[in-house]
Amino acid sequence: MKRLSFICLALFSIILFSSVTATASTARSHEYKIVRGDSTYTLSGTIVNAENNDAVSDAEIEVEDSDMSASSDSDGAFTIEGLSQGTYTIKVSAEGFKETEVKVNVGDDMQPVVIKLTPEQTDDNK
Repeated sequence: MKRLSFICLALFSIILFSSVTATASTARSHEYKIVRGDSTYTLSGTIVNAENNDAVSDAEIEVEDSDMSASSDSDGAFTIEGLSQGTYTIKVSAEGFKETEVKVNVGDDMQPVVIKLTPEQTDDNK
């Protein structure tokens, strides 16, 4: 009887040890995936009038050669998520302003950008 109890205790210990080891192994695997995951970045900024620094709302901001874009809000603010590290050409257009292209470096030390749009000349403001 003692021998049967010893065998049962030994099997229980082996099963318990195996499940703890499997859990620890799984946890390390998940951590590894997080560390190795591709980093993406968010480009944020403000669109302003080059003459008076007023916010430009409803501007269209497009990342050239991609399908990523955004519109500026009433404060001229915008965000574009999911960018990989690198240099991008950003096209900005808004009604009453000249289309503008700027190069932006996306990476770890990014700061919000301020993009200035020049108003189009009309007969009223010549």
